[in-house]
Amino acid sequence: MADTLKILGQIVGSASEKVLYVVPEGTETTLSSIYICRNAGTNATYRIAVRKNGAGYDTPVSTEQWIAYDSSLWANTTDTIGVGITLSDNDDIVVYSSDGDVVFSCYGVETTGD
Repeated sequence: MADTLKILGQIVGSASEKVLYVVPEGTETTLSSIYICRNAGTNATYRIAVRKNGAGYDTPVSTEQWIAYDSSLWANTTDTIGVGITLSDNDDIVVYSSDGDVVFSCYGVETTGD
């Protein structure tokens, strides 16, 4: 087994669901942390979901997949979620924010069978 520590994804949020990270085929991933950064002088909200087994880019997130929903993010601050969530190939992480001044960054370890 080979482990690769890496930045899994970084994306600017928006008022529509966006895929932050998809686990590559034949890979398992352990998330170490997700950072949510507010780049503006006003408050915002954000959402984060974990979808199982290739839910796909066009599939809406269902209620049970949200791990954070309309969480408050104060002006010019950063939230950190220390996770430890384990994901299998084709699982993905989806994010949403109340506007385009929220940035999501996800870090972790990808493990492959090589």
